[in-house]
Amino acid sequence: MDELKIFLGYLRVLNKYKFIILILIIASSLVTANKAINSPRVYVANAVVLLPSSGGEGSAISGAAQMLGLQNLAMTSSSEKIIRAIINSRRMAEHIVEKFDIQNRYKTSSREAAIQSAKGMVFVDFTVQGTTLDIIARASDPNLAADVANFCVTELDAINQELRISSQVPMVKMLDPAVPPAMPEPRDLKRKVLISAIFSAIIGIFLAFLFEYLGKFKKMGS
Repeated sequence: MDELKIFLGYLRVLNKYKFIILILIIASSLVTANKAINSPRVYVANAVVLLPSSGGEGSAISGAAQMLGLQNLAMTSSSEKIIRAIINSRRMAEHIVEKFDIQNRYKTSSREAAIQSAKGMVFVDFTVQGTTLDIIARASDPNLAADVANFCVTELDAINQELRISSQVPMVKMLDPAVPPAMPEPRDLKRKVLISAIFSAIIGIFLAFLFEYLGKFKKMGS
């Protein structure tokens, strides 16, 4: 019986502040939908490459990792980890900025901002089998996405030879070059709006009980 009274008390609070909760949900959903609709479309291209069957990676990984700005990279003979380190490195981002004029193309405020944009454009996805990997690039232009993905494959060997990281040359072999994607990445509007509505509902419910508590506290004080 006590539990029922408590539950009904909760319902009364929610009913009392239902308009605040609804306004928060509607406003948050509209803002999220507007932002998703008006945000630039993103195109994703991936180049599939083959990993070397055996490795003779070498020795200067630790020093090379520091030069790449990856001081926390552990000493390892794994080709996959070396490739991931190079792809995610600042050096690779700088080469992308210079090759594709990212600062002017994306109208970034500084070269450093362009480098950070370039670092966010490319990532590596390894297959379960471990024999191939996808070098994936995301950009607002489909041709740029494909060009950046393919550039990273060729640039792997350039950086490898420059820093003498691995004796494996080439580090990877291109299996499927990246091609410009025909369609942009889905906006996923429904999921974004749903998540926004859920979070705003949680915030609204929290505020409802907070206002109720403050109201009672104020009455007790007076």
